[in-house]
Amino acid sequence: MSVCPMEPPGRGTRFHEPLIRDPHEMVERIADALENHVQDRPYALFGHSLGGLLGFEVTRALRRRGLPLPMRLIISATMAPNVPRDDVWNEACTDTALLDRLEAYQGTPREVLQDKELMALLLPVIRADFSLLGRYRYQPEPPLPTPITVLAGRDDPHTHAEGLSAWQAHTTHPLDAQWIEGDHFFIRHRAREVLDAVLTPLLGSASHPIPTG
Repeated sequence: MSVCPMEPPGRGTRFHEPLIRDPHEMVERIADALENHVQDRPYALFGHSLGGLLGFEVTRALRRRGLPLPMRLIISATMAPNVPRDDVWNEACTDTALLDRLEAYQGTPREVLQDKELMALLLPVIRADFSLLGRYRYQPEPPLPTPITVLAGRDDPHTHAEGLSAWQAHTTHPLDAQWIEGDHFFIRHRAREVLDAVLTPLLGSASHPIPTG
């Protein structure tokens, strides 16, 4: 079993590529990248926060293309896509307002937020991510024939029980919902619990055929 992180344009080794702010374009680009890698091996998709929504939409895009679907979709710190959100994003907000929002998420050390040179590099990427979330519009489709695991931090102010249980409507399998101690970024502090929650169902279903939508 291997882990293959997705590196979107404008980040990491792709830092000099144009950022994507349209969620539909991002989903299709990820599906394009996966298309040649999902046809001959079992796989799963994991996404945290915005990545959870993208993973869900990528799975639906793969289904529309008639490609093998993941053996499991693992969604972390993300409410179901049809649940109204109260964290509406204003793309015209100032850098100061964006920094305040980042601080409220409690995932970025204060010394990083106060490093003006570093934040000058990071803010366009972070702004693009918030734009992806703010522009996302859920469109109904039949539930996926893919099992879904949902992980959530007990102290995460950006999720709630109803929003997490609503994922059940998006899979034909019983929803696997697990609460983990921590806030929105529990994956950093509870790595062992997250790994156990991810690997246990994957190892248990590794011998099952991959659904094809």
